[in-house]
Amino acid sequence: MKPVLLLAMCAVCVACGQRPAVTGITTNLSGLVKTRLGPSPADLAARVIDGRSDRREQLVGDPAPERLVRLPGSDTIEVRNAADVRIAAVTTPFHITDFGTVAAPDGVADGSAQLVVHTYPNASQGATYTVFAGNVFDGHLREVTRWDELPATSRFATASWRGSPAVFYLQGDVLVARAADGRQLARLPAPDAGMFSEVHVLTASDARVPGRETVVVVASGNGYTPYHMVAVYDAGQLVFHEVGDEHAFEVSSSAGGFVVSTRSARWEYRLPGH
Repeated sequence: MKPVLLLAMCAVCVACGQRPAVTGITTNLSGLVKTRLGPSPADLAARVIDGRSDRREQLVGDPAPERLVRLPGSDTIEVRNAADVRIAAVTTPFHITDFGTVAAPDGVADGSAQLVVHTYPNASQGATYTVFAGNVFDGHLREVTRWDELPATSRFATASWRGSPAVFYLQGDVLVARAADGRQLARLPAPDAGMFSEVHVLTASDARVPGRETVVVVASGNGYTPYHMVAVYDAGQLVFHEVGDEHAFEVSSSAGGFVVSTRSARWEYRLPGH
């Protein structure tokens, strides 16, 4: 095995075998009520795991999403159109551990997005985030932003922070939000987050205050850490925190709140009366 691949595996498995000191709901300033909706789809875990290397996301402003594929045994990501024809590609100098898209900056109204690639390890044994943009139809994606993180981080998610596109990831027991140009937007406390490698983020409307947003974070362990965390932030304050059994693979919005899908069940969190 190549040394760089071994190091990359260690980055994703930073917290192999860790167990939380306490499970259950530890903070609930928002008064959320948790209800079991039923079982998760039987293929949920497989779909999420497969999507780590092959996914469909909107990269250009047309109706059909593009296919983003990490080529096996390489550090190259291909962009393919609806006909599955390669139209662009990027190759990184370090091992790719995650990739995805973030909405284009304010002022770009064509529905396009930018490609975000996370690599590890860089020359300082940290992680590097690189953002690419450009016209994929002429095969040209150029690097527009790059930043490093030390200590190294693992996977990331994209959503919005106070109305602007953002990249979210965990760094120890801290949730970091950065703009696509690398500006740090927030560093928020995330108790117990240091044991998790996966992160999913949902920006939702606050039913109590029109125009106000809450940020829902669902983190999950690797194969050696079968736990997950749910954290909710309101105006930058941690108002809900829970550590539960099983891996979590998805967070989605619902009419009265949000739904977290774990390996075996779907759980809805909502305000009383909604």
